[in-house]
Amino acid sequence: IYVRPQRVFNSDLHVIYETILRQDYGVPLPGEIVIDIGAYIGDFTILAGHAGATVYAFEPSPESYQQLLRNTLC
Repeated sequence: IYVRPQRVFNSDLHVIYETILRQDYGVPLPGEIVIDIGAYIGDFTILAGHAGATVYAFEPSPESYQQLLRNTLC
């Protein structure tokens, strides 16, 4: 997951820690449909997709949306 350099020691790494390492939101099952509203940089979107879920991600912030695209179109 790409993080923005100016945010390395705050929000970007913090959400990755919460979502992927601590799994605060759980992990969807293969085949489930996930609607990620406020997807931020795509941390949960990526986790859910790798778990086999179909994910629809939405992010209103233009800066975070660009990072979401960068992280999910790899």
